[in-house]
Amino acid sequence: MRHKHCDAIVAWANDEQIEYRPDGQQHWTLCGHAFKPSWAEEYEYRVKPEKVYPVTQMTAQELARTQGPRFITEISASFEREARSIANAALRHAIDANQIITMTGHMDALDALGQAMKGIEISRHAQRDMAIAEAVRRAYANSANDIDLAAIIAEVA
Repeated sequence: MRHKHCDAIVAWANDEQIEYRPDGQQHWTLCGHAFKPSWAEEYEYRVKPEKVYPVTQMTAQELARTQGPRFITEISASFEREARSIANAALRHAIDANQIITMTGHMDALDALGQAMKGIEISRHAQRDMAIAEAVRRAYANSANDIDLAAIIAEVA
């Protein structure tokens, strides 16, 4: 019979980075180089996934405007490629330097907070405030430029 962690064991033997977590938990922990995994039945193991970075959503015109106040009438394909590469490199650097957080990281943090708060009684006022905050977040996520906070509060309350 095949071992439950066979794929992870082979990957670890091939010097790939391995992460582990107790069964049913959400967050993974990296096994250090000096750490030999125990391959316990009550844990899950996996090869550490490669980081996936977002790419800029800026248009060619928006990229051109980053070059200063000069007026650019025609944007060449090579300029757009170079500007897009620079913008993407800046995004990767900002994420790696923890200057910004990705939406996935944000959602993971919210999930962890939700798990931590299970069973904790929250006052009605706190629940209302959290509902307002979530409604504002949804409004921004839906690309609302002008948010009517009073209307949101009235709708939630």
